[in-house]
Order: sequence, then structure tokens, then C-alpha cells
Amino acid sequence: MRKSAIVALIVMAGTISPIQIGVSFAQPAPAAAASSSASAQMADKDSAMKSLAAARKKFRTMRKHSSQDPHAQADLDSQIKQINGVMAKLKKGEDVPQSDVDAAIATPSGLH
Repeated sequence: MRKSAIVALIVMAGTISPIQIGVSFAQPAPAAAASSSASAQMADKDSAMKSLAAARKKFRTMRKHSSQDPHAQADLDSQIKQINGVMAKLKKGEDVPQSDVDAAIATPSGLH
């Protein structure tokens, strides 16, 4: 009785999940690699959005409290416009290079 029960379990296990014979070279499955890449991109996107929002707030404050120099105000306006453009691309789900984010966050020269 015990032998027949063990044989029955082995047969059932073989039909439920067939045994795979082959060699594995420890490479991640494409879906697993894509999901980890996607989660890294989401983290990058979130951090980029936070830093862009903080820079936009800083530049708006600088514009409000800066002198009435039209060149300084124009520089800040263009920087805020650039930040808004990069944020819009990120919200649409487009890929934005890190260099574009860095350029948008950078304080215009002469306004440090």
C-alpha cells in the first residue's frame, strides 16, 4: 500500500509539473530584468520630479524677491519655463535624459 501511494504521488507530480532537463547559466528572465529596470526608472522619475519641483519653487521665490533687473527676471522666467517643459515630458511618460534635468535645475549664471 505504501509503495503504490508513493508511486501514485510521483506520477501525479510528474504530470502536474514536468521535469525540465537542461543547463541554466544564471541569467535573469527578460521579464524580471524589465521589471527591475522599470522600477528603477520610476524611482528616477520620482526623484527627478521632486528635484524639479523644488527648483521651480526656488526660482519662483528668487524671481519674486530679486531686483527689478529685467535680465535676471528673464533668466529666471526661462529657467522656470524649461523646468515646466521637462516636468510635462516626465508626466507624459517620455524618457528625459538626466542632462536635461540637470540643466533645468541649474541656477542661471549671475544669479547665485
